[in-house]
Amino acid sequence: MVVHLTGATAALAALILLKPRHGKYNKAGKPNSIPGHNQVLTVLGVIILWIGWFGFNPGSALTPLENGFFGFVLMTTNLAAAAGAVAALLISWAILGKADIPSMLNGVLAALVAITGSCAFVEAWAALLIGAVAGVITFFTARWFEHIGLDDPICAFSVHGIAGVWAPYLPDCLRHLSWQRRPG
Repeated sequence: MVVHLTGATAALAALILLKPRHGKYNKAGKPNSIPGHNQVLTVLGVIILWIGWFGFNPGSALTPLENGFFGFVLMTTNLAAAAGAVAALLISWAILGKADIPSMLNGVLAALVAITGSCAFVEAWAALLIGAVAGVITFFTARWFEHIGLDDPICAFSVHGIAGVWAPYLPDCLRHLSWQRRPG
């Protein structure tokens, strides 16, 4: 959480200092869409990050051959990312009237950020829930920041800050419901 929140705070400071891009807001103050230039490269970049996350989360377990724990962490990480993608895609489709690929990709990244701290301790259904909620939260917070005049072209604060802050609380709630996996 600390790493993601630090990056998000730096991104927010940069957004405030640099001001919006030219052409982002019209004279009435409404945001204009400035789409990315190459969706294929954007998707490729997120896929590379998604695969790289498999080295980070399960790789941190340091027990690749013991009791399938490596596989369990890999599974919860992948489930959360997939749920974040689907949830963000569906909510963007419902709100915008079309499937929005950048929103889906931000949903993937937000879900990966959200599951990182608890990937070894939650069941599969909880990983799906964490990922889906992260994807939806990121979609709405990105729109809200744009509405209040913060031009964040890659939604860094929504992905890292918002998803990184709320996610540590859900596993604690699940623990109190005694559905959480206990190590050992």
